[in-house]
Amino acid sequence: MLESTDYAEIKLLGFVEAFYGLPRFGHTKDVSYFYSDDKTLRNDYALGLLLVFTILMGTAILWFLILLIMRLLGNRVGCGSGDAATIPAESMAVSKGGSYSVHTDETGEFIVMQADQNRVNRTRIIYFISGLYTIVATGVLIFGFFKISGALSEFEGHILSVDANVGNAPETMTSLLEEASNFVATRDAYVSSLSTFCLAPTGNVNGQDPSAVKAELSASLTDIGDISVDGDWSTLKTDLQDMQGMIQQAVSFLDKNTGMTALWFILVLSALSCMVIAVLYLLAQAWKSGKEGYQFVGEFRPTCGSRILHFFVTPIFGIVLAAVWFTTSTMLAAHAINSDVCYDEITTGDTILRMMVERGYANNSDPYILVDEYLHGCATATATPNTVLNSFSGVIGEADITIASFKALAPNGDTTDLNAACGGGGDAIMTQTATVSDELSSFEAYFDTLYGSVSCETMAPIMQQAVYETSCNNLSVSILWTFVPGLIAAVFGTIMMSLRSATQRPQIYIVAPNPASRDSDLENMSSNSFG
Repeated sequence: MLESTDYAEIKLLGFVEAFYGLPRFGHTKDVSYFYSDDKTLRNDYALGLLLVFTILMGTAILWFLILLIMRLLGNRVGCGSGDAATIPAESMAVSKGGSYSVHTDETGEFIVMQADQNRVNRTRIIYFISGLYTIVATGVLIFGFFKISGALSEFEGHILSVDANVGNAPETMTSLLEEASNFVATRDAYVSSLSTFCLAPTGNVNGQDPSAVKAELSASLTDIGDISVDGDWSTLKTDLQDMQGMIQQAVSFLDKNTGMTALWFILVLSALSCMVIAVLYLLAQAWKSGKEGYQFVGEFRPTCGSRILHFFVTPIFGIVLAAVWFTTSTMLAAHAINSDVCYDEITTGDTILRMMVERGYANNSDPYILVDEYLHGCATATATPNTVLNSFSGVIGEADITIASFKALAPNGDTTDLNAACGGGGDAIMTQTATVSDELSSFEAYFDTLYGSVSCETMAPIMQQAVYETSCNNLSVSILWTFVPGLIAAVFGTIMMSLRSATQRPQIYIVAPNPASRDSDLENMSSNSFG
């Protein structure tokens, strides 16, 4: 189990572990296979995700299929088909003035059994409650998508920071190698001059032996090899170019899919807004039908409002509802992917490294070593994970020290003592020293830029925060904020679709009176009232 570092808080969220436990029905949870060249491994992981997606989407399809079948069956399944509830009523003409304590409509011309009235009322109450849950859940769902957009933008910021460092490294290295070639030519001429300077000094200068200082300077400059023809540096450049390509692909993808101007975000907000409007309209129609009461079978006449309800609002609500089910199922699969990465990475520390291997990087390659050190801690924070860069940093540092020591033989450019001890030639050698020193400084500036851009103190905070805080914390929470309300909105929205008969006035048809059943109904009502 990885522990928090100086740069990032690492914690395994409980629900991430729970989502990691989602069944894959025999298929792998190793997300690194997604990057494998082996199509069989990729398909195995993808099929497992598809089955996770199907857990919810299959339920939705079955539910919608049942509703479609009931719609096709029509009156044979009653209000389950979506048509208005049709219930029997008895004429009041035989009740001698309506002395029975049963429900009558506003005309007082018929009676409806209490059980039928309760069924209509229950349907409408459940419909209203489902509508309120759907509206609230949709509002929370919108908030969840804002959180996802924010988490993705935060992740993009980290990737842009990586791109600003490692992404520019190949260009910096190109300039470094060109500068190295120029420096080596100047260095070789200078070392040749040093070899003939002050061969037999007559004494020390400013407390130093000129010949000894000269020898140290020659040795340190010679140690700076011609990296422009060094195979290790060529390999490093190629690896950095590969990393640059991966980073730029990520930047391009995130640039198109983050922020509130992303197409998916606009579509989601538009669809959810349509859903809220549709639910409000459906609830208004249900309220209106409840206020208007019953109507006789055959009295229904299409109105502008009924046409809007049946041919516009209800179909749009059904389409958006299906989209919510699809989105919620997608969020479940996305949670599974996120948990596959985060749970495995936090508990083992090698998930992302396995991805690198599947992408074709050996475990001794520069990209692999860089990513490993950035994520799991470097031996020295100010160093880089690359031994070639670290060793070269020491070589350049040593050359700086010896040049400074050699310049001290002529403080403030005064070569009087140096010429006296070495028999002349001090002015010419100090002029060359200044030239070499300037070129070394220019060379070193490119190297410092490259070294600093890939050092642990630069990259480790960015990489660790991107993976462990943004991806495995903020993004995980954001996905949860969309999955839970999405599931609630989908379920209660589908309940509304199932009970859509509540948006229409119940229809009654007159049946022959049944005094026995009416007396029984009255007795039950009396018992409930006084017992």
